[in-house]
Amino acid sequence: MNKQCHEVDYKIGGAELQVVEIELDPNETVIAEAGAMICMD
Repeated sequence: MNKQCHEVDYKIGGAELQVVEIELDPNETVIAEAGAMICMD
């Protein structure tokens, strides 16, 4: 299986509580630490 890696589209926002917003392309996945995800849209 050949998996290609490419640049991840992300944006860091917030001042007191920083948040990373990640934009996924079709068929992309993200793995987060348990309890770290606060929102999914």
